[in-house]
Amino acid sequence: MEEINEKRVLDANRLVYDAIADIYEEVDGRRGDSTMAWMDGVLRNLSERTSGGRLLDFGCGTGLVLGKSRSFFREIYGLDVSLRVMKQVACKTEGLVLGDGKPLPFKDDTFDVASFFSVLHHLYDVQPYFKEAYRVIKPGGILYTDHDLDNKFFRRFKYPISVYRKLFDRSRKITGRKAVSGEAVRLSEFRSEGLHTGDVSKALKDAGFRDIKVEFHWLGLNPLANKLSGGMRGTTFRQGFAPLMSVTAVK
Repeated sequence: MEEINEKRVLDANRLVYDAIADIYEEVDGRRGDSTMAWMDGVLRNLSERTSGGRLLDFGCGTGLVLGKSRSFFREIYGLDVSLRVMKQVACKTEGLVLGDGKPLPFKDDTFDVASFFSVLHHLYDVQPYFKEAYRVIKPGGILYTDHDLDNKFFRRFKYPISVYRKLFDRSRKITGRKAVSGEAVRLSEFRSEGLHTGDVSKALKDAGFRDIKVEFHWLGLNPLANKLSGGMRGTTFRQGFAPLMSVTAVK
């Protein structure tokens, strides 16, 4: 069996998202009004906590975060490994960068916020991305991650999650595309069993970040999940009882 390494995982992500660029938003399925309202609140808060100057979105895809950030940040930049997906970005940006972000073509202390929305579970190793994000974030700036599955929740509800994934299997839309195998899809979702909170916190601390805050929630998945989280108030849950991990860290 061929060894799984960073290059294979990166190549799989590029292959998969190039292949589904024209149906990405349909496959992603997170464009409802409730998700948009929740994201407005998140980005407004990040803007108010910083100067609201520049935001860099890692793994920007078709521009979900970028489009919402336009209202709260003076300049927005995106980064993605898939050229075909980035061509779908409709909002005005100050720059889109093709690549994996190691290294970034930006000077030190450039950005107020670096966001990773539903990105960490695609990565073979989060550490080098956090280090590079730390370099380009201004002192006092924030790194924000969200919508990655928490491993403790996955382990607690492994069997219901397995049933859910079979019932709402979106991978068939992907593997139906030319040259995309099931193996490529699995590699692109490298951490499909979720991320370990301690590992993420340690990687952020090792990169130099401080004031690391981890929360767990259901927000932004669908209207029902938002109700479980107490509506737009953003109720958080004890670890293991909500699927999504949200992290903020300050430089």
